[in-house]
Amino acid sequence: MGFNYAVTLDRIPEEEYIVATKKACKMLSTAEGEQLRAHVAGALNQAKRPKSNISKGERQALRTLAKEKSVTILPADKGKATVIMDAAEYEEKVKEMLSDEKVYEVLKKDPTGQYLNEIERRK
Repeated sequence: MGFNYAVTLDRIPEEEYIVATKKACKMLSTAEGEQLRAHVAGALNQAKRPKSNISKGERQALRTLAKEKSVTILPADKGKATVIMDAAEYEEKVKEMLSDEKVYEVLKKDPTGQYLNEIERRK
């Protein structure tokens, strides 16, 4: 049986909102960017952590499980389920999938820098 709901966060992810806001502001005029930053800062200052929808014991169990290196926790491919797998078994399945040369090809170098430069040029 998997989770059929999202567990509430135990903190407000302020850093993520700030990073996303900075990225968005790059696409706006200076005045619009300042207005957006002020709006997001005000919202974060007023934000209250939502009431937890799981017990303290359940949250502690999830933290303990997440720290366990011998298991991997991930969403199922289909449905609203959570899968907990043996980490070594999961890694083996991933390696098996990636070894299919009809689907995947080994790159000579990491193309991330090239793609980032291309994205920046388009702005």
